[in-house]
Amino acid sequence: MLKNTEFELLPNSPQVKGLTRLFSVAALPGLTVVVVAFATGWLSGEGTVGVALTVILLTAAYLWGFQAMGRGVVEISPDRLIVRSRSGRRRQIHTWTDIAEIRLNTMRQIGAPDRIFAAIARVDADLPFVEVRLKRRLRVNPLFGQIGSFKFGTPGLLKSVRIYVRDPDGLVRAAQSYLNPRPSP
Repeated sequence: MLKNTEFELLPNSPQVKGLTRLFSVAALPGLTVVVVAFATGWLSGEGTVGVALTVILLTAAYLWGFQAMGRGVVEISPDRLIVRSRSGRRRQIHTWTDIAEIRLNTMRQIGAPDRIFAAIARVDADLPFVEVRLKRRLRVNPLFGQIGSFKFGTPGLLKSVRIYVRDPDGLVRAAQSYLNPRPSP
């Protein structure tokens, strides 16, 4: 019988870097509006400082959450694949019966939108990741903070999941042993 195996998530994956960079840039218009509101007299000096600090603190909290998404482990057990990150809000659970295929891929191989995202966010489009293709659409269960291929939850649009780990080859090899078990003699 196979035992549980863990693989460490890649802390600075293109997904984490891209979200961090894009959200940082998106916060700049908010600060610009605060400065313009102060310059035109709509906000007092105290109001400007309070609103600007709120924008900065919210941005920092979101960035911290994005960074935590890249820290954690992928656990493979005989009945499922679980992705646990330190963000606490994102736990993925996929049973082997709901997984159609697990393979290595890169953003460059997937298509133009991913290559464009990689160019805009200035991330490595050639970094390999593990692509988990599901037999049915991904579902979100906000009550339990889970994402996965379970029966109950809000249906999403995606039928595949990207997982960036330090050893993507090892994760694919280990997962293949659960997806395609060898017949016993």
